Amino acid sequence: MPNRAEKDRVMKRTDLDTVALGKVLKSPELKAAVAALAVGEHEVDAWFHLTGSVKRGADFDQNQVQKARPWLLAAALMNEIAKLAGPVKVAETLRLALASGEELEAAAKTLKKEADAAMVILGGSTLTRCNGKVTTDLTVEVIEPQTADA
Repeated sequence: MPNRAEKDRVMKRTDLDTVALGKVLKSPELKAAVAALAVGEHEVDAWFHLTGSVKRGADFDQNQVQKARPWLLAAALMNEIAKLAGPVKVAETLRLALASGEELEAAAKTLKKEADAAMVILGGSTLTRCNGKVTTDLTVEVIEPQTADA
């Protein structure tokens, strides 16, 4: 059983500990573990030993397409099309988009670039400062509780 000093260390978790734990929890095994867990409330009392390394890259700037408000852009485009060709049927438009191939994908990439450029012209920007990428090489070991006999 962990002693008081070990418990106090858990309470004073460092940023590095938190990042490492978060990366382990986002591991590919999580999805399978969630699927295998029975429905209901479960008691948890577990101790783990986490070892390895965490690497954080430099912060960087990146264009965030969502800042260009793509749904408003789509609505504006559909509105303009409706003025020229009559009402736009969203379901039909989506069906065509989902069935489309590389030609529409290329048009979408062009449209994204044009929307980003338009945001800059209109005095906005989609550029956002992002935290550096975090990569890990971690191992998790379950610590078995010590019995009084040990």
